[in-house]
Formats: sequence, structure tokens, C-alpha cells
Amino acid sequence: HPAIITNTTVEVAVPRAFVPSIYGEDGECLRQIRQ
Repeated sequence: HPAIITNTTVEVAVPRAFVPSIYGEDGECLRQIRQ
């Protein structure tokens, strides 16, 4: 399922590229945003 893999990659890459500080410092905040 390449589509699923692509979705997962984008989902992880986008927030990490926009807010790398939040991704590293506040993992809980990122979890709330993704939910």
C-alpha cells in the first residue's frame, strides 16, 4: 500500500518541518494536535 506509506511520511514530515522545536521539546503537544 504505497498510498498509506506516503500519507504517513507526509503526516510526519509536515509538522516536523513546520515546528521542529515542538516536535522535539513537547511531544505531548504534538500528540494533541494530531488527534
